[in-house]
Amino acid sequence: MALLLKEDRIEISIPNSEASICAQHEGIKDRSVGSYYMSDIYENVKSFLNDFEGNFYIDLSKTYFNMNKLYEDIEKMEKISLFKSGLMDQYAIMDEIYELLNSNRETLVQIPNPSVNDNIKYLKFDRTNKYVKMFEDLLLGDVTSITIKRISKDCFIIYGSYLDEYKTKLDYNLTN
Repeated sequence: MALLLKEDRIEISIPNSEASICAQHEGIKDRSVGSYYMSDIYENVKSFLNDFEGNFYIDLSKTYFNMNKLYEDIEKMEKISLFKSGLMDQYAIMDEIYELLNSNRETLVQIPNPSVNDNIKYLKFDRTNKYVKMFEDLLLGDVTSITIKRISKDCFIIYGSYLDEYKTKLDYNLTN
């Protein structure tokens, strides 16, 4: 897994083992780490995220737009069967987000602040929060990423996207 710390954002590519079970592709046991490995840059991540203090929001609109494009391409490429859920869970979540966006026009939802596990190697979001669970369940293993964009010292916007090389990975049935 790659966690990249850039000037104004953190980018986390989601390996299959760290994706939600319903977002994993075939070829792995039904288990998930449920957090994101920070390697040796914990102190830098902690500083970037203001010691995990502040306001964290998921951008539902941007995530919806990015995942919609990805899922459409997966369908066109006839690669739905590569994923354990056949994208059924993801489409149900997308429908729910679509309704949320149309009913109250809120694109940003506040979530609990992320945390780190005891050995300070993994960044974790609180999956007991409805929006965090929905968000993480959309992020397919090996073809998506999370971006945490710093808006100010204590305000962060989180959204999901697809990796630049996702089509190549799908062409090789996620084995490359």
